[in-house]
Amino acid sequence: MKEYQLKGYTPQAFHKLINAESTASLAVVGAGWCGSYHMCFKQVAALEKEFEGKLQIYHIDFDKSTELVRQYGLIKPPAILFFNRGQLRDKLLETTPKDIIRDKIIRLLW
Repeated sequence: MKEYQLKGYTPQAFHKLINAESTASLAVVGAGWCGSYHMCFKQVAALEKEFEGKLQIYHIDFDKSTELVRQYGLIKPPAILFFNRGQLRDKLLETTPKDIIRDKIIRLLW
């Protein structure tokens, strides 16, 4: 699974990327200073192999992508945004157990 480190992306550039994807997309929004983000990142990384080839993962820097963060109504990191065919389908706004993230990904892929 390819990973993209998005730093300072505009909403237009991000939407161009996710709309070009034929697979579902997951955006993990966080900041290096946020301990909860690191826990969230580990949860997603643990699922990476399970969904290889079925899911595109993007990492968005909360502090450098303020316009994008604002567009999705995010107040603080971490957050996980779930997209299918470029449309936001679901989101998690806090550190969440891996099993719940997995269930949301499975629902996204159906």
